[in-house]
Amino acid sequence: MSVYNDNCSHFLPMQVFALIMEGRILPLLFLLSIATLSSSSCPTSYYTNVISVNKRCNGLGFSDHESCYSSLDQAFEAVLNNETCHKVIICISQGKHQLSSSYNFSGVSDFAIVGNGSAEDVNISCTEGAGLSFYNSDTLFFKGFTLFQCGASQMSTSKKINSPGYDQEDYLPFKVAMYITLTRNVSINDVTWHQSKGTGLTFYFSGNVIIDSSKFFQNGHGMSNNEHGGGGLQIEFPFCLPGDYYFDCAKSDISLVSNIYTSNLYYDIKDSVFIGNLAYKGFDSILKSRNQKRRNYNFGKGGGLSVIFKAWAHHNSISIHNCKFNGNKAHYGGGFHVGYFDDVYFNSFNMTNSNVSNNKNYLQQNSSWNTDESGGGGKIVYELNVTNFLGSNGVYITNCKIEKNTGISGGGLYVCSSIGQPSVISFVTIEGTQFIRNSAFLGSALYYGQRFSSVTISFKQVIANLNYCNFNGNTPICQKKKQNHSFLPCSGIIYSNSFDLHLLGHFEFDNNTDTPIVLHSADLVVMSNSTLTFTNNTANEGGGGMGFYDCSYLT
Repeated sequence: MSVYNDNCSHFLPMQVFALIMEGRILPLLFLLSIATLSSSSCPTSYYTNVISVNKRCNGLGFSDHESCYSSLDQAFEAVLNNETCHKVIICISQGKHQLSSSYNFSGVSDFAIVGNGSAEDVNISCTEGAGLSFYNSDTLFFKGFTLFQCGASQMSTSKKINSPGYDQEDYLPFKVAMYITLTRNVSINDVTWHQSKGTGLTFYFSGNVIIDSSKFFQNGHGMSNNEHGGGGLQIEFPFCLPGDYYFDCAKSDISLVSNIYTSNLYYDIKDSVFIGNLAYKGFDSILKSRNQKRRNYNFGKGGGLSVIFKAWAHHNSISIHNCKFNGNKAHYGGGFHVGYFDDVYFNSFNMTNSNVSNNKNYLQQNSSWNTDESGGGGKIVYELNVTNFLGSNGVYITNCKIEKNTGISGGGLYVCSSIGQPSVISFVTIEGTQFIRNSAFLGSALYYGQRFSSVTISFKQVIANLNYCNFNGNTPICQKKKQNHSFLPCSGIIYSNSFDLHLLGHFEFDNNTDTPIVLHSADLVVMSNSTLTFTNNTANEGGGGMGFYDCSYLT
């Protein structure tokens, strides 16, 4: 069951506090229990309407602007039924609570849901189909609770496999615990998404978001081939609204969303963990990660985190600091996925002081050379239009550890580009980062690949910068005793296909079991005063240092 609020524009009527219940004066003990519901962890002073959730409550509050309910469902229904949209805080007592419906809030502002304690103290368990969504809202605050096994059906921006992309019916629904669309200024602190029956948290056309000290844990498991979603956190600047209910967007190739939801926005994600999440694409027959304005498909990307820039999104930034991505799986980018598509410009993705470990591609037995299910630790994709002359989009990974990840190509990271001729070069810069014991067929630690949009266009408009990085103990899958897909070739700790590499600083390649650097039709530029040290590396072919093929050059 889904519950909605529409035309939310006035406040909850002021309640008269009564001391009479069933003909008796309320005991002093009950009054004291009501008064203590708003503790220091639930900042009520700013909010006009305070709603407490405690099993001892009966709807009455301690003052004329407070109310108290014994269940979350009663509290959310009270907000929706009374169209209380502004300066509302819901304070949830410690313990176990149940959410039995999907609650959809539209047009709320200064709205908060706060647990009375930490995320471990306040557990919200969902029944089948229950979840939360926020649409066209502003200034949301979530703190101190866990959403457990939630997943309401919502509309996505992804299309059916063979659809022309013009009809509303082409869009695919998916399950998600918390769904936020056309919303700015969201603060999340100490919230856990655990075993969501689909995706944990999704943002469409939203921004100015802070996520601090939060957990995305084991979301997306147990889904069938006919279901969509999965993964911990999904951030997307789409071309069309989810479902494109107005149709004009897909038909006319014109995005109808205001610029305030597509530009000059930020996401600041820090001190958070993404553990054991699964992003499942839902269809075995999709080999390529198809992503165009009309033919858009974003499921199966980024087990822990997926970030998609589309249409004309510009001047947006994603910052990941001191985060952990561990044990996640996805078809495209086990730990995380970053994609630049269409005509986006001047956007950036920054990851610093983070750990990406034990992530995998969701390998299938029928995977072959024709698949781009790749990037065990992470995948970075540039697929921009030939006519895009607007500007660069950057990826910066600094002081990170990328360890024990497994992929088809790019065990640690996979970077690919399919670009025409924008006037400004984009850079993927990896600095001060360690690649340790990663595995893949091509590029056990790093894979770079550049595809050209036509035989007449051969501009290389994404440059890879590697600065002060170390590569230790990385191994091709072919060298392992127990491995499938034996018909795939193995080559390189760093493997580049038509992707120019610029190396700056000191590098150490130690104890890797294949050629450390392999290039096909690519230039390797070693900047002045840089040193490359190769120690105890072994390889069946190509030597223990570098391999150059198909007109590759060292400068």
